[in-house]
Amino acid sequence: MATLVACSALVLYLVCCLRGSKKLHDDMAQAVLRSPMQFFETTPIGRILNRFSNDIYKIDEVIPRTFSMFFRNTVQVAFVMVVISTSTPAFVLLIVPFAGIYYYIQRYYLATSRELKRLESIARSPVYSHFQESLGGISTIRAYEQMDRFMRENEWRIDINIRAYFPLISANRWLAVRLEFIGSLIIFSAASLSIVSLFTTGISAGLVGLAMSYALQTTQALNWIVRQTVEVETNIVSVERVLEYSRLPSEAPEIVRNHRPDSKWPSRGGVSFNNYSTRYREGLPLVLKNITFQVKPKEKVGSTPSSPF
Repeated sequence: MATLVACSALVLYLVCCLRGSKKLHDDMAQAVLRSPMQFFETTPIGRILNRFSNDIYKIDEVIPRTFSMFFRNTVQVAFVMVVISTSTPAFVLLIVPFAGIYYYIQRYYLATSRELKRLESIARSPVYSHFQESLGGISTIRAYEQMDRFMRENEWRIDINIRAYFPLISANRWLAVRLEFIGSLIIFSAASLSIVSLFTTGISAGLVGLAMSYALQTTQALNWIVRQTVEVETNIVSVERVLEYSRLPSEAPEIVRNHRPDSKWPSRGGVSFNNYSTRYREGLPLVLKNITFQVKPKEKVGSTPSSPF
């Protein structure tokens, strides 16, 4: 048993977790570093830091740990169900209704928790961004004695983040109450059927006691199965956010093989602009319109005259 647990941990964390997280991180880092400048002009730095810190942390640690607990509890529940069904065969008829109730509650809770997790992740980025800006301008903030204003703004941004985090915790408590109630129904049903089987079929009291002891453990295991399933689908939002940045549009490649200049280029240093127009980024008005000029070889452009002194 210990060998199987060790092997499963090695496969999960070393093969699946580390390789998957490294792949996602490297793809996102490559995409961000190769993004055009307009991406950095329109994206707050806190949003990028949030991807590389909190989202990568969840992919590194939270999701693998959740998967591990899910598989462990699933095996435990399956074994317990076999033991209870062996002692009280009538309990098999109750497995399907209880499974349907668990599934309904899980899907109902998941639709809300996933969106709350997205909101909470989005609301965390301004906190990182403001803190980064405050550290960059700390000397100016102290010079103008604006420490209190920046502290209040930081607290205000944290409050905005808590507005999304608190409903997420409240929804988790909502789920816990209903799972505990259904777990109590399972224990009550198993106990009632065991007593009826004890008097009708004449099974041994020891088998009934074994089934009841396992049934008491099943409640917590079933709760964890539902919780971990929801936790995986909730934290998978971090994977979505990382994949979103992994698919950012990239700049042109450093070397275009089919359009490389001649090995003797440049033979002359002249540059010609014919009706040249440009804008800072797509969607903004032109800042240069139809500019035409030539720069001759060895000619200085935009230089100021030398000082006589």
